[in-house]
Amino acid sequence: MLFLIITLITTISATDNGTGSISLPSANIHPPDSFIPISSQSIELNCTGVGVLRWYRGYNFDAPLDKLTQILEEGILSLKINLTEDGYSKGLDDRNCSYFCTATNTFGVARSRAVQTAYFKGFGDIDNTIVIVKLNEAVALFCNVTQRPVPTIVWYKNDKIIVPDAASATSPKYTLLDDGQYLVIYNLVDDDVAATYKCGVTNVVNPQNSSYKYTLNKVNTIPGGFLVYRPPIANQFVAPHQDVSFYYIAATNPSGNGNGGTQVAAAGTIAKPIATDHYLLRVRLNNEGASRSSLILFLTHNGITVHGSMLEVAYTVVEPLAVTQLSMIANSTLFHRFESESIIFNCAATGTNITLRWYFNGLPLINDKNTLVLTDLSASNVGVYQCFWDGVFDTDKESISWALQVLPNSSPTKDVRALSHEAFTGILYGVDLLLIVVIVVIIVAVFLYIRKRLCNYKSATTNEEDEPQAAQNEAYGIRDEFMNQESIITEDNESYESLSFSPPPPPPPPLPPPLPASIQT
Repeated sequence: MLFLIITLITTISATDNGTGSISLPSANIHPPDSFIPISSQSIELNCTGVGVLRWYRGYNFDAPLDKLTQILEEGILSLKINLTEDGYSKGLDDRNCSYFCTATNTFGVARSRAVQTAYFKGFGDIDNTIVIVKLNEAVALFCNVTQRPVPTIVWYKNDKIIVPDAASATSPKYTLLDDGQYLVIYNLVDDDVAATYKCGVTNVVNPQNSSYKYTLNKVNTIPGGFLVYRPPIANQFVAPHQDVSFYYIAATNPSGNGNGGTQVAAAGTIAKPIATDHYLLRVRLNNEGASRSSLILFLTHNGITVHGSMLEVAYTVVEPLAVTQLSMIANSTLFHRFESESIIFNCAATGTNITLRWYFNGLPLINDKNTLVLTDLSASNVGVYQCFWDGVFDTDKESISWALQVLPNSSPTKDVRALSHEAFTGILYGVDLLLIVVIVVIIVAVFLYIRKRLCNYKSATTNEEDEPQAAQNEAYGIRDEFMNQESIITEDNESYESLSFSPPPPPPPPLPPPLPASIQT
């Protein structure tokens, strides 16, 4: 009984602000990466959650992927797709290459974050496909892939795939840099110069090869000792205290005698860049945790600044995506409101270039602000509301879910509003308090009843033990009543007469026995 009272008090506290934590529908995708890893042109994902789970592609809720799913166990639904057989070779756009799952129960529909297959959108332009080289030196060829994350890049020499050397090789012939975007060929010979080179991408949706082919033009002397194949990216995003690398400079480093090398220097307060690649100049900057809108790099040859070698680059330190916890609105919360009332959902995050998106029962809402305001509530507003964030390095990293239930008004018109939320809370509080009082009264009544029964039982036991003496006392009482009564009142012609009664005279003493005849005279 005490536990019941404590439970009621807890219920009052939980409903004081109109909320109560329950098991809302939820859906999560594994693996947690924002982009789906592709192996042998197939993908496999698992959706775990609370509720009935279903998989979808793109933004089409009318065509669930039920034929491609399998229930592994309770709460886990697997999706497996063969990209070749699924129609991607027919040129579907990347909108149809995102996947998400949903979970449905009595409260509504919750969706998972979306994951993207690496749908390849094509190569960027190449400024110049004719590269000036020098025998016994090195050259760096660039594959312009703007997509992030960078897909798997392969290089071809005369249409034959190049197998790069291991990073630990002491005398490499081929090396891939920047996720394969640069192919470095060392110690050039005539066979290298006579070949053509191109790049391609694999393990993506819509795999293809670049239409650009590089040809090498052999010269005896490279002007300035270095070549810049394309301008650097105007701005790149880096994580705090991450090294910043610029792969856009291809040049020859000093030979074994230390002469003729191309070096780099930086202007400003940035730590001195480091050029460590043998035969190739790759600039690395030590990021101190602050963004730089402008950074000047100077290339020098034999200590002399080469004309036209000044490069202006920039980078931005990305503040990671972080959710702002709101003390008054917890995740997985159920809200109750009456018709015609209003409710406000707040969703906040911090980070660099973040975007917010809202969903209602799995469908996107047209709102990109931190606050979602719902007015004049009705039954059409019942369901699950979610907020998702996107960051520079994260997609759908965080989300918050709420469920909303709208109760009907007792008033027949909209002008007469139902009880306010505070009044409803007060009624709940009063009902709970009344229940507690009733329970206490019942406990007291039961206690008194049990006590009375015990007293009656003890009294009955005592009476049974004293019954002979009680009967004797009762007999003497009746006798005394009749013996001590002295008058009877009677009525005769409105007159009263008192009659006195005396106890009957005692019987005469017994006569003595007659004398024997011998004694009589």
